[in-house]
Amino acid sequence: MNRQGYTTPKYYLWKGLVFLGIFSIVHFIYDWLEYPAVLIIGAADESVFSHMKMAFWSYLFVLVIEYAYFRKDLTNKRGFIFARIISSTIIPWVEILIWYIVPAIAKAEIPLPLELTWSFSILFVAVLLLGGLEREWQQGTYPKYALISVLVLLGLSLFFFTAFTFEKPWIDIFYLPPS
Repeated sequence: MNRQGYTTPKYYLWKGLVFLGIFSIVHFIYDWLEYPAVLIIGAADESVFSHMKMAFWSYLFVLVIEYAYFRKDLTNKRGFIFARIISSTIIPWVEILIWYIVPAIAKAEIPLPLELTWSFSILFVAVLLLGGLEREWQQGTYPKYALISVLVLLGLSLFFFTAFTFEKPWIDIFYLPPS
């Protein structure tokens, strides 16, 4: 790819496929290796939280691959990295916003083949949506306050997805807490 290849729509289609591949590996890594430490990035169950965590880590891995591939051609390395860190911290939430469209409309479980198709589709769409934002964000200069904010969000995400991997919180998002 040329110097600006990482800003083209075609690139984001490829990025979406790479993300899906990495997500698939991360999804099953604990089944394959069964080391407790692998649970930090992988999943032992099919919970919404686990899928959010896998999206977060998968996007961070894509960031590392992208940076390794494009680092010599980047005109704004800071913007490139921080745009993708922002995307990494919000992709779990974008994933959930899109995924819950079907439960909101269907009001019942859908057959597994449809659910899997929907799940992979929304992950791909999430990458495309974030790609549109990254194209703009990576041009930014990121003053100190913005840099600190991005790093705090990254740190909070790392904490959130690690802490609740080993012990679930006492309160859930969609249910009333026990009284």
